Amino acid sequence: MKLVIDTDTGSDDAVALMLALGNPQVSVEIITTVAGNVPIDLATENALATVALMGATTPVYRGMSKPIIRELHTAQNVHGSDGMSGAPIPRHALKESGSDAVTQLIEVSKKYPGELTLITLGPLTNVAAALLQDPHVLDRYKDVYMMAGSPEGWGNVTPSAEFNVWCDPESFKIVLQSGKRLTMVGWNISRDAAVIGAEEEAKIKALGTARAAYVIDINETLAIFCRDITGLPGFDLPDPITVAIAIAPEMIRRSEFVSMDVSCSEEMRGTIIIDRRHTAPPANVDVIWEVDRDVFLNSLYEVCKDSSNPSNYKGVSF
Repeated sequence: MKLVIDTDTGSDDAVALMLALGNPQVSVEIITTVAGNVPIDLATENALATVALMGATTPVYRGMSKPIIRELHTAQNVHGSDGMSGAPIPRHALKESGSDAVTQLIEVSKKYPGELTLITLGPLTNVAAALLQDPHVLDRYKDVYMMAGSPEGWGNVTPSAEFNVWCDPESFKIVLQSGKRLTMVGWNISRDAAVIGAEEEAKIKALGTARAAYVIDINETLAIFCRDITGLPGFDLPDPITVAIAIAPEMIRRSEFVSMDVSCSEEMRGTIIIDRRHTAPPANVDVIWEVDRDVFLNSLYEVCKDSSNPSNYKGVSF
């Protein structure tokens, strides 16, 4: 399976990259970064640090530094000022491959037409910019999985909006209008199936590997946000479960193909609109409503078990 991952690398994105890079059945062709959780420089550095931790050589390309129209509002209050809870991750262990992620999203689709699965883990700015340059770019991707939105209207940045869509709703609208059948892994799935509570956290820590420590340490700030703001019984991992679903779609138990739009108004910014009327526009998004949580947890535990790297990631230049 060939993947392209577009990420605004905060702490949960990093775990998502681990799941992809650590799966022997998967080839991550390129990683593109976008501003969202953190500014673009940090998103790129965090992606490179995670690639280094995994002992991978996947090229990382820097992308858009702000939404297409709006100013950037980050989620550093959620993931920490560096996006990684201040954990001593190996900075500058690898160098980025370039600064033209948008072009790379287009070019790699031409290199492997019909073979690639695109996974988006942040705002859709890079993808929208690629569509504005090449309206057929997504047609060349086999599948597109988006960690985006809250289809039932339960938000994590406003009462009704999920961060990735709220950050750049105009780009999300461009992607919705691309004509490509898309798959949405919304925040509803993270709340239902990707919360790492005390029991799961203890199981990860007990593995005693660098990867396990990395997962826990970089998500400390997220855990506080989830406790104090979203009220979850642990920290949730929306981006990792998106990657898990893209790799193993058989874990989907219930989905619905719907006609979807998004509000770009200030009052309802980033709110997902699903139209189920007989007069609705053609359906464009497969919304996932239920998945197998055990499949996700097992994939997380498996990638954390690997002990081929040093047992202590702190201060190590991989």
